[in-house]
Amino acid sequence: MGRISRILIILFCICLLMPTTVFAQTAATSVSTRVTVSANGQATVTMTANIRLDSPSSALTFPLPAAARNVSMNGQSIRTYPHAYDKNVVVADLSALDGVMGEYQFVFSYTMEDVLRSEQDEKTKRSYLVMEIPLLCGFEYPVEKMDFSVTMPG
Repeated sequence: MGRISRILIILFCICLLMPTTVFAQTAATSVSTRVTVSANGQATVTMTANIRLDSPSSALTFPLPAAARNVSMNGQSIRTYPHAYDKNVVVADLSALDGVMGEYQFVFSYTMEDVLRSEQDEKTKRSYLVMEIPLLCGFEYPVEKMDFSVTMPG
């Protein structure tokens, strides 16, 4: 019995030393969003998403605010498609990648109107500024790291 247990322990140790394959999940390794708001309330948004593809894919879907206009991806004007939850989506065609996995960068640019507006408190009659900039929502991949910055009119 002792000999069999020693053989099993040795086999177990050998198995531990064998290389193991680890499967990564398709994910956004980083998403960086830069917003510049002008004095007239228009926002210019640039979002850079680094996506790690772990399996062949013919298309990826990216959520954008429903109010996004003049949308471009990697410098090319693209069409967005209406989607649930008051947002548009961009479908990135990856057929040219021919199933190649790895990390890819997508840069989206768009504008939004009236993100900065003046409102008045009914009780105090004081005016104040309200800024509404929809953040990334409904992303279908985990986001490992995200940063967001806003530049206001000066």
